[in-house]
Amino acid sequence: MGLRRLFGFGRAGGGGGGESAGDGAGAGDVEPPEIDAVITTVDAQPGQWLRGEVAFRGGGTGLKVDRFDVRVMAKYMTWQGISREDEVARLSPVGYETSAEVAPGAEHRIGFGGRLPWECPITELGGRSTGVDLSVVTTVESGGADVVRDIDFLHVAAPPLHEAVMDAFFAEGYHRVEAELIGDSVPYVEQRRPYLQTYYLEDSGRKADDLAQIEATVLNSQVGALVFVRRGDRDRIGWNEKPPALSFPVAHHELGEADLGSRIREALADLPGLDRLRR
Repeated sequence: MGLRRLFGFGRAGGGGGGESAGDGAGAGDVEPPEIDAVITTVDAQPGQWLRGEVAFRGGGTGLKVDRFDVRVMAKYMTWQGISREDEVARLSPVGYETSAEVAPGAEHRIGFGGRLPWECPITELGGRSTGVDLSVVTTVESGGADVVRDIDFLHVAAPPLHEAVMDAFFAEGYHRVEAELIGDSVPYVEQRRPYLQTYYLEDSGRKADDLAQIEATVLNSQVGALVFVRRGDRDRIGWNEKPPALSFPVAHHELGEADLGSRIREALADLPGLDRLRR
């Protein structure tokens, strides 16, 4: 959770001191007001509801909240190499209560919730971090001018089908080196978000020209996943700049029944020929 002490922020605000936790100089010895957003959903996954609550504490001065909103945000790199942030989902306060007046020494809690889209980035795979940066950002306005942002890292686990696809790559001898969120799109493919999550995989038992390094991009959706496989090329970022990719679909209802290994082997077998055609 990310707790914020709001110096000079409230009804008896005391001088416009900075937001420096542990330094009460902006309000003398008076305990400043605080906000604290907490995610209550455990093991959140794409397509599921995410819930939490924001605690507003009046401290010694009281706190008047004019408005607040909660959003899930993702950081990604554009194909031009520029770092950007994009809204993944907007979470709604329970009962649409977006304002509050908290007396000194009192606390007021407002719940929030919303469904994560199926295209939500994955931050955990097999219990390990993917390296993708996802956060819940709570923005609070008070007095018509003061704005405070409370940022909490959000952990989103891969759905079962996504896990099964990546496990199938690992069963073929590959191991995950890194994952990255890139702001780009796949031509002629329906894509509702301006980014792609790609895994960089290596198999030290293969020769360099025998697909020792590959990239796997997984587009999750309500019906399943579309998996793209291509020869690895970390020097290029843009989708169209990289080596050509082959894809295969996997439906949610196929989980536990489909031979994902054979689909991966077929794609890997066809990639060299696709590379030669591009040359």
